[in-house]
Amino acid sequence: RSQVLWSSSAPALSTTHASKHSVQGLYCYYSDSNSSYIIAAGSDRRIRYWDLTYPSRSYIVAWAATDRPLTNRPVISYRNQFIDGIHVIQEMYNSKPADTYRHQTPIMDMDQSAGDLEQPAVGHHNCISALDVFHANQTFIATASRSGVVKIWK
Repeated sequence: RSQVLWSSSAPALSTTHASKHSVQGLYCYYSDSNSSYIIAAGSDRRIRYWDLTYPSRSYIVAWAATDRPLTNRPVISYRNQFIDGIHVIQEMYNSKPADTYRHQTPIMDMDQSAGDLEQPAVGHHNCISALDVFHANQTFIATASRSGVVKIWK
């Protein structure tokens, strides 16, 4: 392995503090024009954008529906480091709540009936089991959870 994306709170590359979470959906983009990224989602019900070219630009696209309220969420930063010759991009949590943050909301929540116009929960309530990215006049992320909910993000 030459590069690791580490979102666990355990020390980077730790083998004794295994995370109970797993990645279920992954989208990789590579360009010769110096722009490479990975979008990942899984059992922690969060969607992450990992910028491989500029790691400090990485962020959580969508938090889990059961995460803390927006005003109490930690500040997330990304550390770019080498450990034993392996390039590691590590997600770092600061307990101080974020004043500003990147945050996406779903543009369409497929578990709503046609007559139900109530605002959907922002994140998924269950493990994200699939992820895809598609392009129309802009880029969209589609996610699906084990509970059968499909969400489209812009």
